[in-house]
Amino acid sequence: MLSEIVVEKSVLPDIIVHHRGQNNKNLLIIEVKKSTSSVSEEYDIEKLKCYTELSNQNNLKYKYGVFIKFYTCKSRYQAPDIKYFEKGREILCE
Repeated sequence: MLSEIVVEKSVLPDIIVHHRGQNNKNLLIIEVKKSTSSVSEEYDIEKLKCYTELSNQNNLKYKYGVFIKFYTCKSRYQAPDIKYFEKGREILCE
């Protein structure tokens, strides 16, 4: 007989804006990455989707998420990439 294995992993965001102790007031979660990081940005993006989704499985329910990728080791300035998330999806801002 196979039993279900549940693996829990603590996931800590880089920056959060919230009212401590009240998940209904979780406003913003931010993940920041340098372009030279050896860790894929896809992991951070998945975290933002999960933190902002409205399903019953997610009790944190952050209203907005932001991913910022800073470019380092460049000979000239390059603006950071910024992605915005709401309701578990990336949203486009113009």
